[in-house]
Amino acid sequence: MPAAAPDPGAVSDYYRRVESHLARFHAYPASLTSPRPTGVVRVGLIVQRDGRVMDAWIETSSGVVSLDDAALQTLKRAEPLPGLPATLPGAIDLIVPLRYAASTRGAGVRVGE
Repeated sequence: MPAAAPDPGAVSDYYRRVESHLARFHAYPASLTSPRPTGVVRVGLIVQRDGRVMDAWIETSSGVVSLDDAALQTLKRAEPLPGLPATLPGAIDLIVPLRYAASTRGAGVRVGE
C-alpha cells in the first residue's frame, strides 16, 4: 500500500518558512559588477527532518552561471533550514525560486515568486 501523500497545508506552511529563512541569507554576488545581470534560479532540494539539505541542484538556470552558483551558495549559508514538522515525512523535495534583480541586497534579491 503506497504511503499517504503529505498534507498540502503542512507542505505549504513549511515552504513559506523555508522561503522566509532563505531570504535572510540571499544576497547578490559581490563579484558581479555593472551592468548587473538579473534572473531567477529555481533550486531543487531535498530537506531532511532536521533541516539538513541532503541534495541541491539547479532545476532551472537563470542563464547566468554566477547567479546559479550564488543560489547554491545561499542554500549552504542558510543551513540548517527549518526542521520538518512531524506531520510531514522524514524528507521532502522542494523547488524554490531565487530572484536576482539589480536592486537585490548588495543589489535586488527575492525568494519566491
